[in-house]
Amino acid sequence: MSYWTEQTEAALRDLYAQGRTHMQIALTLTALHGQITTTAVGAKCARLGLVRGQTKTFSSPAKLEAVDLTWPYKPTPTAVRFMDRTPNQCPWPVGEACGAEMLCCGAKRAAGTTYCEEHNDAAREKNPRALSF
Repeated sequence: MSYWTEQTEAALRDLYAQGRTHMQIALTLTALHGQITTTAVGAKCARLGLVRGQTKTFSSPAKLEAVDLTWPYKPTPTAVRFMDRTPNQCPWPVGEACGAEMLCCGAKRAAGTTYCEEHNDAAREKNPRALSF
């Protein structure tokens, strides 16, 4: 059974028209309709002929602030700005900001992995939103 129903396609078109990224669309649709990946969103946009050059652009910060760009993960006590993190810090996105002010976990990365132990486990879960952080 396909997760692309008329309802999910309509939600995809609406979020795309708002200027959301594929990741933001995937996170929103997953919260509303079950697991939908960023890759699936990108492929569906391509099949529907949704091209970024045709979307609404934001010319001023005031218009950008009107769009809800939240992550579904709460900030951690070790959170740092994504661009300020060191190579040894976990880059898992947390908090409500996106773009230049986006926060990441910032905890020490587990040996040989991309994330800290907690987020490394979450990255392997089918539904990481079920975690209570």
